[in-house]
Amino acid sequence: MKLVIFCLLSIMSIGCATVYTQNSASLPNDAIAVLEHNRSESGGGLIVQKVDGKWRGFGAIQRYELLPGEHTLTIAYFDGVFMGTGKLLVKFNAESGKTYSLRGRSEGLRWSAAVADKESGAIVSETTQK
Repeated sequence: MKLVIFCLLSIMSIGCATVYTQNSASLPNDAIAVLEHNRSESGGGLIVQKVDGKWRGFGAIQRYELLPGEHTLTIAYFDGVFMGTGKLLVKFNAESGKTYSLRGRSEGLRWSAAVADKESGAIVSETTQK
């Protein structure tokens, strides 16, 4: 019984990860780009479903550690009541040593998402409907 409980707790804790690392090896901060997803700052309902076409796993991930280069995020919207129609593809070029933030907005049935440079606040992404 203890083994069953341990296994269940182990599986459930996987979904609680707050960091997504694109590669398995840890790299120093100046060698990666960081995308922060603070739900209160991003409009509350943005859900990153995939990073570069790969499912990002379970959990409320707040920090994405990415290799430098072009990245595509597949984003859906759900605010607890309303599920947005369709998905957005948000493409941006991540530079090593930089931090970015995921931003979103919703107005009625319309919603949007973008990636901004955290330091300058400038939008650095292109968004298309999937």
